[in-house]
Amino acid sequence: MGLAVSVASVSTAAILIRLASADALAVAALRLSFATLVLVPVVGLRRLDDLATLSWKEGAMLLGIGMCLAAHFALWITSLYYTTVAASVLMVSTSPVFTAAFGAAFLHDRIAPMAGAGIALGMVGVVSIALPQGGLSGDLQGMLMALLGAIAVAGYLIGGSLLRQRISLVSYVFCVYSIAAVLLVGLAAFAGAQLVGLPAKDYAILLALGIVPSHLGHSLYNYLLRFLDAKVIAVSTLGEPIISSVLAFVVLRESPHPVMFVGAPVVLLGIYLTARAA
Repeated sequence: MGLAVSVASVSTAAILIRLASADALAVAALRLSFATLVLVPVVGLRRLDDLATLSWKEGAMLLGIGMCLAAHFALWITSLYYTTVAASVLMVSTSPVFTAAFGAAFLHDRIAPMAGAGIALGMVGVVSIALPQGGLSGDLQGMLMALLGAIAVAGYLIGGSLLRQRISLVSYVFCVYSIAAVLLVGLAAFAGAQLVGLPAKDYAILLALGIVPSHLGHSLYNYLLRFLDAKVIAVSTLGEPIISSVLAFVVLRESPHPVMFVGAPVVLLGIYLTARAA
């Protein structure tokens, strides 16, 4: 039940973003800001003494993880303003492929044959979707942004897998979200994005983004790792691009580009094989 709630919650993110009228960077900044503020009462009930035990290198790693998360949201949310929900969510969902590749490159993890096949299939699927749309500059730009967002979240996951062994989930999530929120607010302000004086509807949507996909989705994923095998959770995330695409069709009346029906199954199979072998 908890896993179903997580997948369904995460799948609403792209739709909620599309329903907001704010700039992409404003959406990213306010989503993370609301997600952080929601945690304040929880943090108030706990002591974050474990943060004091971190070395300066681990503190720098925490900052880097926050930067990766900020980059992920800035890139992926912006991509939704250029391409379809189906294409954007599928591209950003390739993060397990990049996580496995980065783990092998930087942590010297062994890539199992199944994972190697998954990485190769994932990349073949991405290219098969992107190349036919090369003439559609907006779509291609959006897909590239979403793909860079997947690379950023892979860095976030690799760093988190190391640092989470040292500090609690609440301390980790609160600090990383806070760092990402501050960076995104600064970036949005620098870019001239409007953060105050937005319509009440936008703030309601952004608050929902900060609660539903952020905490009922991603934070619940982290909680479920105590009870479920990581491979089960990783494979379950394949439901996100499917559910998001269906919601986009129902709510936004948005149909996927025809090439998605050819390339998407290849990408999903690649992600599945990589996650199963992780």
